[in-house]
Amino acid sequence: MAESRLLILMPKNFRDRLTDKITEIESVSGVETVITVSENSGEYQYLNLFSGIFSGLGTFTYTMFSPEFFSEEWIYFSSLIGFGIGYLLFFIKPLAGVFVPKNRLKRNAEIYARACFQKGKIYETSSRQGILIYISLFEKTAVIIEDRNASLKVPLNEWNLLKDKFQSAFHPFSKNRTEENILRELNVFQDVMKKYIPDSKERNEIPDNLEISL
Repeated sequence: MAESRLLILMPKNFRDRLTDKITEIESVSGVETVITVSENSGEYQYLNLFSGIFSGLGTFTYTMFSPEFFSEEWIYFSSLIGFGIGYLLFFIKPLAGVFVPKNRLKRNAEIYARACFQKGKIYETSSRQGILIYISLFEKTAVIIEDRNASLKVPLNEWNLLKDKFQSAFHPFSKNRTEENILRELNVFQDVMKKYIPDSKERNEIPDNLEISL
């Protein structure tokens, strides 16, 4: 009993394949699974601000104390330009991700995933076997949150292994590789769910048009 809801952040071909895979999981297991993809799980504009201040102050310091002569107008405008360049620099997402501690990225993704789990009411199934697979692109993090019965039926070591596998799906240089890795790990997920939570023939309690937006 699975359902897939995605933000339009991934290529259509991948979304179609992902939907097909979720349907396949639905046909062989009794879990109600939601997959959602988010562009990011936190706000990081402070990086832009700090970078802009550092760049602007650096430009101001250089033009003020350089042995070369700079007019007051040039000092003023070059400092503004320096701030602007520094501010815009961290809109380059791979660069911004380098400067955010990994534990903060992971924590933000986990907080957002739990909020999606609650907002989507994935816990309100009669079987209590709802599962959220949350993928956060900027944080390069995948979070799996399982409801009570799903948590109890699958051994803890299997859950930990699944979570580690999804977490390792992100390829640092190739988005296509990441997509293939996610589909590969969904195959593993399907096998585990089929083994421990076989199809119970229950109706799909999560609407097909489920929207999770915070």
